[in-house]
Amino acid sequence: MESKKRLRLAIVLIVSAMILAFAIATIDYLRHKQTWIKHNEFQLSQIEENVIDAITTVEKAYSLFDQQTVSKMEENTEELIRLYEETSSFDDWDFAALREEMNNDIYIINEQNVITHSSLSSDIGMDFAECCASLSEILNERRDSGEFFVDRMDMEQETGMIRMYSYMATPDRKHIIQLGYNLQDDEIFEEFNFLNVIDQQMEKYPSVNEINVVNIGGNVLGKSVEELNLTEERREANKEALSTHEIVEFKNNWKNKMAIYRYIPYASPYDTGSSGEKTVEIIYDDSDFQATLNSNRNSFFIQLSTVSIVILVVSLLIHTWVSRQVYFAYHDSLTDLKNRAAFDDFLGNILSKNKKDKNKTTALMMIDLDNFKPVNDYLGHDRGDYLLQLIGQTIKQTIGEKDEAFRVGGDEFCVVMPHTNQEEAVQFANRIIEQLKASTTNEQDLDNFDITASIGISFAPDHGMDHDTLYKKADIALYHAKEKGKSQCSIYHDGLLSGGRTNMNDSNVQKI
Repeated sequence: MESKKRLRLAIVLIVSAMILAFAIATIDYLRHKQTWIKHNEFQLSQIEENVIDAITTVEKAYSLFDQQTVSKMEENTEELIRLYEETSSFDDWDFAALREEMNNDIYIINEQNVITHSSLSSDIGMDFAECCASLSEILNERRDSGEFFVDRMDMEQETGMIRMYSYMATPDRKHIIQLGYNLQDDEIFEEFNFLNVIDQQMEKYPSVNEINVVNIGGNVLGKSVEELNLTEERREANKEALSTHEIVEFKNNWKNKMAIYRYIPYASPYDTGSSGEKTVEIIYDDSDFQATLNSNRNSFFIQLSTVSIVILVVSLLIHTWVSRQVYFAYHDSLTDLKNRAAFDDFLGNILSKNKKDKNKTTALMMIDLDNFKPVNDYLGHDRGDYLLQLIGQTIKQTIGEKDEAFRVGGDEFCVVMPHTNQEEAVQFANRIIEQLKASTTNEQDLDNFDITASIGISFAPDHGMDHDTLYKKADIALYHAKEKGKSQCSIYHDGLLSGGRTNMNDSNVQKI
């Protein structure tokens, strides 16, 4: 079912991309027949689109392919939080050793938004309230939130190097722990380097004097503050474009000749942090633009081919991203098992098929962890999440090729066995109970909680042929298994009553 949705999506995207490519090229061709101003706007829009596409592409690449880096930064941050709880004096921290261990630069920001400690000694003493008022306000919000934040593409003040930064406040909200990761040494950045696209644009359009990507603080990505320190007028224009979300232009000298400064606001669809808002600054000579546009009048068909390829590639990337979202719509992000929506679809389809062949027996197993709540209460939700991941992995490794496993909520899992019998189902249920107990026994801290599993089983067609009936009866059997002492499976029968009230002489309980 998921594959059909993805195929339909691919077809729609490709057809739409080709239609859009043809439409854009045709509109551009008509613009060539219009006035000089519209020629100028067209060429500028091409530069803007190419630069923004390049930025979007690299951000999309990080969003799709570099979750591991974000996860590692979050893991490192949590480790530093734990270190802070043990040793709250940063003077006692070995920042050089921590930087070597984590492969992240580390910054400690106090309540006044000043860097007090860092693995980069040159950054110690930096006052965000003075240099970057907008970022300082964002830091205050992040400190109050206490959540983990990532700015996927920002710059280092001193060098201009493009980096990924993460932020998280300490539990007492007195400090923010900031981590930095150098993107310019990263393979993804090298593959989708938007700075190369900027260089290509400047080579292609001689009338363009300079192209820069400017962050909310008025600093240029890829260039140090000393190398390119924006004037106050340029900073104000950048700020206005970001606040109004409209293009801002003004005229001023550029190397002793008049030029137009143009600022195009950009809000990243993939970077939700403070680094997601930027402007593309284009400094150009409009007379050269006019000459360049006039010389490109006959490039319609070349542009058509180029735009078609670019949009097709972008469409395929979008398809890959959307397919990922479709995947998560039917899968549990924590355990990677299929989720409740997928469970409802799968069981419904199996039961529909079984109505045509009533000789087939389908087993529905409801699996509930015993003693799970104390793990969250005493070891924390991180350890509880790890336990759920471990359980999900164990169930996935235990089921057969034709069986499907699901996490339907909390510590509750389901397994559907489309073609089985009562004996096989009970054997399988007992095997799951054994495997789950073995997997938690290997974890020293979890073993102390006696984590086991109770399983309730219902069968189609014996106990019903619709989704809700089977689910309810498996649930009743599950409560029966728990009442009989946990760590066992129970098969539904008419002697079991709703709510877990049972016939105490019942023999349908298999205890491990």
